Formats: sequence, structure tokens, C-alpha cells
Amino acid sequence: MTTTVTPHTNTSSWQNKAIISVAFLMAMTSVGPGFLTQTAVFTNIYKIDMAFPVFASMFITFAIVMNLWRIVGVSGLRIQDIANKIAPGAGYFIGILLALGAVAFNFGNVSGAALGLNVLTGIDTTWGLYLPVLSAVYYLWSTTPPSAWIRWRAT
Repeated sequence: MTTTVTPHTNTSSWQNKAIISVAFLMAMTSVGPGFLTQTAVFTNIYKIDMAFPVFASMFITFAIVMNLWRIVGVSGLRIQDIANKIAPGAGYFIGILLALGAVAFNFGNVSGAALGLNVLTGIDTTWGLYLPVLSAVYYLWSTTPPSAWIRWRAT
């Protein structure tokens, strides 16, 4: 059984939204302080034995993401919609996996921020967890964000 994916008629807005969402998802999974801290620590411990797999995984990840961007960009659909067209129900499974992965990455990022604050300031990592969490809660729930945040968003 073959499935064809037809692009939407209004491709420019759908393609822009799809490509931006994939780019944002990919960027957020590989720039967090948890990922960077752990990669730096293990590369320092294991030297070339760890550096080569990290270097190789960058190329593998790049190839996978570029392929994914092409599929999403041409079809104009979300990833879970494409998966549902290929195998019914697979999109919901992928959505659940993405949500669980986001939670896991955020735990790693908060832990990495605590470790970074420990290295920079010497404070205990338990207290180092509170600063990033409280600042995130403030920025997300604040009705009047700080002026620096507004200037950053305006650029």
C-alpha cells in the first residue's frame, strides 16, 4: 500500500510554520546546559574516545534533520500528521514520545543550569536549581516582562 502526501494550496504559510517548528525543536534539543555540560564533562574524562562519537553523531543528526526538514517543508504538514498518513495512529505515538522527550530534556537542562551555577558561583546545586526555575516561572507568568526581555523580543 502506497500513501501519497499532497501539499496544501497555501504552501508559503504552512511551509514556514512547519520549517520553523522543526528548526525550533531541533535547536532546543541540542543547546541546553544539560547537554552541553555532560558532553564537556565526558569529553574531558574520556578524551578522543568520547570526542569522536560526539563528532560523528553531529553528522548523523544533521543528515536526519535535513531529511526531516525536506519532508516537512515539501508536504506542509506537521510530523505527526505525516506519520498518521503513513501508519494510522503512529502520529499520536510520535507525539507522546516527543512530549516525554521534551520533559526529559528539560530535566537535563535544569540540572545543567544548576551545575553551571555551581561552577560559576560555587553555590550548592540544590539551590542552583531554584534560580533557573524561578526565573522561568517569572518570565512565563509575568504580565509585564522586564524591559530587557522586551528589547530582546523586538530584535
